[in-house]
Amino acid sequence: MTKTKVLVITGSFGHGHLMVSNVLNKALRDKNIDVVTHDLYLEAHPILTQWIKSWYMTCFTHFKPTYKFFYYARQEKLDSCIYKTYGLSYLKDIINKHKPDIILNTFPTPVLSMVKQRFSLDIPIHTVITDYCVHKNWIVENTDIYYVATEKMRNDLIKRGVNKNIIKISGIPISHEFKIKTDRNAWLKKHGLSIDKNTILVCTGSLGLLKGFKKYVKKTSTKKDNQVVIICGKNQALKNQLNIEFYDYNNVLILGYTSNMNHWMSSSDLMITKPGGITLTEALTTETPVILYKPTPGQEMENAIYFQENKMAFIAHNRKDLKYHTELLLENEDKIATLKEQMRSNQKHASIETIVEHIL
Repeated sequence: MTKTKVLVITGSFGHGHLMVSNVLNKALRDKNIDVVTHDLYLEAHPILTQWIKSWYMTCFTHFKPTYKFFYYARQEKLDSCIYKTYGLSYLKDIINKHKPDIILNTFPTPVLSMVKQRFSLDIPIHTVITDYCVHKNWIVENTDIYYVATEKMRNDLIKRGVNKNIIKISGIPISHEFKIKTDRNAWLKKHGLSIDKNTILVCTGSLGLLKGFKKYVKKTSTKKDNQVVIICGKNQALKNQLNIEFYDYNNVLILGYTSNMNHWMSSSDLMITKPGGITLTEALTTETPVILYKPTPGQEMENAIYFQENKMAFIAHNRKDLKYHTELLLENEDKIATLKEQMRSNQKHASIETIVEHIL
């Protein structure tokens, strides 16, 4: 008997789409499904896509008004995407090569709308939206199923003309590791940290979150009840710089890339990060109180607003906000308890299983 084959279309603009793809790939393979994954745009036009990614990261980091303009421009024009046919020929080639039974999409890929129009192929298209907001480029004509994180997103899709019957509230799929409880005391002791102090986790991300607020880290870490863990990811230059900057600070631990984010989140009293959809879902699952620092207008801001409005996080637009929210949370157990309770009530415990069962 021939195996069911799933073609996963993803994108490497940020790590979130790839992480969701990897989690679903494993779950599908565990069900004896044949899975092939393609980073469509990077493979179809490697040089141009690398240039676009560089431009995207530059605007996202340094020219936020520009990024804001491109993100929000013509949201009502669902069919007006400047890259709607980008990667079309390559998409046809990989469909012809793999002959998939289903296409699973984890990246805003408008060109998929042409699979049935241009190629006359009757392949079901399932789209997993990896943020807590809906940008028009996620809406792919001829999609059979949308998997979304929240009721609000479902309603937003319906307002944009999507049939309510093809929208499934699944939550955003993340690794099962984040559902496993960590022995906080053992984990902190293992890394030479105190079990009696407030542990503040700072995730810099690939863009270098810490730029501009080292003073905050210095002031926070010098308070006797606090200790700060800074995770720099693969940004080795930032890690080296911070190791020098905080060489004499006993309450600051600098780390590079780690595969143990689940343990660090579970062991921390507070996390400061950027509001990516995957990071927020991981924090939601581990019930880690979050301060979202300087969200960029666009999907980050929309994610941040959703979490703040639902009392699951606080937004800090500057260092003054950051200091205020840090002290508010660490000195007020009721605030922490309320935030954690809201997180528990908004958790989706079986996102992977829901999506995989739906595909099967």
